[in-house]
Amino acid sequence: MLGRYYERKKEIEAHFRAEKIKIYDEFLAELFKIFQSGGESSDDMVQFLREWQRKLVLWGGSNVLATYFKWMNRLKSIPDAKTVFLMDEFFRALRADIGQNSHGLAKGAFANLVLRHGDFFLHQARKNPNITLDELSRLEKAIFNEG
Repeated sequence: MLGRYYERKKEIEAHFRAEKIKIYDEFLAELFKIFQSGGESSDDMVQFLREWQRKLVLWGGSNVLATYFKWMNRLKSIPDAKTVFLMDEFFRALRADIGQNSHGLAKGAFANLVLRHGDFFLHQARKNPNITLDELSRLEKAIFNEG
C-alpha cells in the first residue's frame, strides 16, 4: 500500500514537472523572440503575457512567482543592471522548479543568452551596479563600433 502511494505521488510530480516545462519553455521562446527582434514589443506580446501569467499563477512554484514579480516590477521602471540580474534570478527559479540546478553558473550568467555582449555587461555592472541598459548600449556602440 505504501509503495503504491509513493509511486502515485511520483507520477503526479512528473506530470506537474512536464506541464511546468511546457509553460516555462513557452515563455522563454517568446522572450527570446523579443530580444532577437531588437526589443520591440507588440500588442501580441502583451496578450501573450496576460495569458501566460494566468498559467504561471496555476503552475509556477512560489519562488518562481516571487522572482517573476520582482523582475517585472523592476522592468517597468528604467531597465538597468539590476533588471538583468533579477531576470537571471527568475531563470534560476524556473530551472530549480523543474529540478535543474544552476550551481557553477556565476551570478548574471544568463545575461549571455539575451545580451549581445554578456561578458561586457557583467564587467560594466561590476564597475557601475546602477548602469542603465541605455548607458550600456551607448558604451557597446562606442567600443564595438555598432550602430
